[in-house]
Amino acid sequence: MIKFKNHTQLDLMEKAFGVCATVDVGDSSCSEDNIMDGVRKAKADLELNQARDVKGNKKGFYKHIRRNRENVGPLLNGAGDLVTQDMEKTEVLNAFFAPIVASKTSLQKVQAPETRGEVWRKEDLPMVEQEQRLGEVPEEWRKANVTPLFKKGKKEDPWNYRPVSLYSSIPVDEGRAMDVVYLNFSTAFVIVSHNILVDKLTKYGLEKSTVRWTENWLNSQVQRVVISGTKPSWRPVTSGVPRGSILGQILFNLFINDLDDRTECNLSKFADDTKLGGVDDIPDVCAAIQRHLDRLENWSERNPIKFNKGKCKGLHLGRDNPRHQYVQGGDQLETSSAGEDLGGLVDNKLTMSQQCTLATKKANSILGCIKKTITSRLREVILPLYSALVRPYLEYCVQFWIPQCKKDMDFLEQAQCRATRMIKGLEHLSYEERLRELGLFSPEKRQQGSGGDLIHVYKYLMGGNGEERDSS
Repeated sequence: MIKFKNHTQLDLMEKAFGVCATVDVGDSSCSEDNIMDGVRKAKADLELNQARDVKGNKKGFYKHIRRNRENVGPLLNGAGDLVTQDMEKTEVLNAFFAPIVASKTSLQKVQAPETRGEVWRKEDLPMVEQEQRLGEVPEEWRKANVTPLFKKGKKEDPWNYRPVSLYSSIPVDEGRAMDVVYLNFSTAFVIVSHNILVDKLTKYGLEKSTVRWTENWLNSQVQRVVISGTKPSWRPVTSGVPRGSILGQILFNLFINDLDDRTECNLSKFADDTKLGGVDDIPDVCAAIQRHLDRLENWSERNPIKFNKGKCKGLHLGRDNPRHQYVQGGDQLETSSAGEDLGGLVDNKLTMSQQCTLATKKANSILGCIKKTITSRLREVILPLYSALVRPYLEYCVQFWIPQCKKDMDFLEQAQCRATRMIKGLEHLSYEERLRELGLFSPEKRQQGSGGDLIHVYKYLMGGNGEERDSS
């Protein structure tokens, strides 16, 4: 631990770098240069430790780079005025996240947990079953500190933040024309009706005790938005399921499970992203897609969850596609040249150039954060950070979008070239020499290895089940 003699420099160091230090104020022989040398050494030690631990603790790195950034900027309140104080911003988001539920839905009131089904006495049950069967939820499980997560759009608009609680693809073969409609719910996790969800759980045949416990958990939730440590008062949660929890994701999937009832075409669901499609050269497929869009609109009115019309788009694939225009809720859907599937971009020509551009942009963005916030340029610091934080963006789902053109592969190489050039002592070497010095492969060689060819060769040699093939 480094000893510092000046409170001002100590406060600066602890605020900027989060490093604890001791102070000996009485020593007047300590100069400002010595203090700053100590600050630099402490920061270098911190960065080295973060780089060593980054694979198992990525949150620690992102927490470090966000330390001096404003978590949430000014927000517009209900009166249209910008608020800048943390407490005011938490109140704006707290009011926005908690009570969103459609007021026009007329639903039969759900029975109170204690009147549903049979009644058990606590003394008749083992302790581990009491809370679940009686529908009781520990008080700690009912509370959630919520972190506002900015998505896209204007940062001052509360609608562009999502609350995170701290608690099949369709092939195109033989050039056949195909239409795919990408659907997206608007603030889906926030506006799930608790009453409708409980009724669906009952219809799905879940045990009464499980339904009772879930209902009690949903109806007794409270939450508060936390910004920079500022915590407002608790507010009841009248709708929605918690994002950031496993149970919340499961409940949302059960809520939308009946989306594909009476479907006449292919429909795939992943959380709040839904995809609808079919082959155009089959008679009446376009009409079938349109009919199901109409049924989905009726479903959204009944439940109620609205579709985000701005994010719902049509994608026309294949040669001689008639490019049928689809309508949802009276609005014509926009036709897009590319669609995003779980983070991967697919364009209407099934080329991967846009995906390569997107992956490189994300990788360069993280590299920029590293360059701005990490002072050290030692190999022991930069290389682990690149491997754990940057390279995954260049290899995510690469089996699906492995580049087909040399220009796309060269574009991906730029990110790794930039990262290796940041390392101290290697600036004068060529890119190929830096790779050899660091023991790295180019993205092209890594993608060839992870793209499936070597895996299939291994399975063939091992008999497909891990056992060696007969040498004969």
